[in-house]
Amino acid sequence: MELNAAGRRLRAALGFLHLSPRAPELRLLHRWLDSWSGVGLIAVGLHRVGHDLRLIQQGDERFL
Repeated sequence: MELNAAGRRLRAALGFLHLSPRAPELRLLHRWLDSWSGVGLIAVGLHRVGHDLRLIQQGDERFL
């Protein structure tokens, strides 16, 4: 699937989250996106580029 400009920016931001936050800019990015508002922004970005997001709980059999 060909990504538009918004999709490419989202992919870049998510890619930078894989890096260890040593530089001040990466710490800022982590602080922003490692929050509930950041999760919401990621969900909106995924929806805009045509992807669905489903959050499920895993790893605790008591809730299955």
